[in-house]
Amino acid sequence: MDDLRVLFVEDDPVDTELAVRELQKSGFDMKWQRVDTQPDFMNRLTQDPPDIIISDDAMPQFSAGEALQCLRESGLTIPFIVVSHAIGEEEAVQLMRNGAADYLRKDRMSRFGEAVRHALEEQRLRSQYAEVQEELWLLNRDLEKRVVERTAELEAATRAKAHELFERQQVEQRLRQLADTLEDQVKERTQQLATSYARLRALATDLTIAEQTERRRLATELHDYLAQMLVVTRMKVSQLLRQDHNLDVRTILQEADQLLHQSLDYTRTLVSELTPQALYERGLSAAVRWLGDQMRRQQILTVEISLDTPELPLPEADAVLLFHSIRELLFNVLKHGKTDRASVLMSYDQDVLSITVSDHGCGFHVSGLSEDRSDRFGLLSVRERMIALGGDFDLQSEPGKGTVASLHFPFRMPSIHIEAQQAEEESPSPTRAQLSREHTDPHVTIASAEKRGIATALRVLVVDDHQMVREGLCCMLKEYDDLTVVGEASTGEQALQLVGTLVPNVVIMDMNMPGWNGAETTRRILKAHPSTTVIGLSVQTDPHVAESMLNAGAAAFVQKDTVGQELYLTIQTAVHRMTSSPSTTSRPCV
Repeated sequence: MDDLRVLFVEDDPVDTELAVRELQKSGFDMKWQRVDTQPDFMNRLTQDPPDIIISDDAMPQFSAGEALQCLRESGLTIPFIVVSHAIGEEEAVQLMRNGAADYLRKDRMSRFGEAVRHALEEQRLRSQYAEVQEELWLLNRDLEKRVVERTAELEAATRAKAHELFERQQVEQRLRQLADTLEDQVKERTQQLATSYARLRALATDLTIAEQTERRRLATELHDYLAQMLVVTRMKVSQLLRQDHNLDVRTILQEADQLLHQSLDYTRTLVSELTPQALYERGLSAAVRWLGDQMRRQQILTVEISLDTPELPLPEADAVLLFHSIRELLFNVLKHGKTDRASVLMSYDQDVLSITVSDHGCGFHVSGLSEDRSDRFGLLSVRERMIALGGDFDLQSEPGKGTVASLHFPFRMPSIHIEAQQAEEESPSPTRAQLSREHTDPHVTIASAEKRGIATALRVLVVDDHQMVREGLCCMLKEYDDLTVVGEASTGEQALQLVGTLVPNVVIMDMNMPGWNGAETTRRILKAHPSTTVIGLSVQTDPHVAESMLNAGAAAFVQKDTVGQELYLTIQTAVHRMTSSPSTTSRPCV
């Protein structure tokens, strides 16, 4: 970006130089200034407003919170990014609520350029949105003015007709000409309004998608970093709890363990509220089921889900807009329907995905929806989303008879996807027991070692894309004499290769990994090495995560925050079940 004006609110010139170099590496050509006091900051805002503000969180004479307050009072809308060595989560969230576009740690500046580019792009979109609104208002005002002018001319012509009957033909001709001109102008203005309306709709859709993209990014940051660090910390505390300590130390460790457990629960809640993982991992149908379960667990609405359709390979942006439309309709039931029950029906027929959200609540007059500019705005936004997607929205409601809202989205199933579904239905995959009977190698099973009277430790392979989690698991497992960690893998592809070379008895498998996830990796490992026992792990508590791992053939599933208490027993139980009943299908455990 050429001539980018950057204002750094920073008391350390070295940190400022590092930030400037990072932006230059990201392709920014800029002019920058640095301030570290409130008077200098206000002076820069008044005399030379920058394009973006990069602020340290805490300085001897100033802070990011004070800078945000000054920016709000100035009335300027300038992107504001907080960069700090260390910042608490609650403080960071508060800064974001106060208007900060993003926050970064100074020891994680790799995405600094991307964050600046994203903040500038968001500001550009908001500016365009405001300009289009202003243009629309001016066009409306101009049209009203012209209508008033033409009406006045027609009234003057009518009065002249009464006084000048002999000029009737000339006046009539003039009126026809004026009417034609007015019609042409109305058509022109109508076309301009339609164009502006389409632009507004497109901008609104882009803003929605940009918001969801940012929410997903924040959820990924929380899951991949904060949650994993909490898991590893809880492993360490669990190791300490297994050691001998006096009562005071044990009490402190138990309190710390409980705090870590609560922190993990809160982190999961934040991730869930930011974005539904099921939508991106399993598709729209799974996300709708997740939404219904969430509302039922929170005891705010009982949702009956009926999905009479296979999982469709919808484009991600379309699936996001459809999901938020469904959620908007359910929350509309909650806020206005005066009922605690609703139903969602999905069906797919003749290349059209139909989604119906209905309730038996109080209902309302649909004819008054267009005049309602407050509590029914959500329904109007759903209609606009569906028009932007090329579909349509139908609403039926009467007072006392409930409401039925129908979304219709045209979508043609790719032929490759149809053929894959047919092949899967015609050729069901073999069970784990069948694979074991066909491919079990007696030279690598625990059962064969026991038959030969050989005492051997279980060989364990740890698979997780986070190094600190792998190190924590290895350190914990090494405490047990009957377990030997023979290797580590950070991806599914690497895990499959190591299983073939290291021949482990047990594979500890994380669910969320780049490339192949844990379920896909488990399927591939058991297909090639069916005698291997796979134990699934995840920091997520959604039921579909454990379900996916168990359906893929995992012998058991353990949540990461409980591995310190449960993993060893789970390994022993799963291996015993596998070796004691090698020819029968055992029930996996969670």
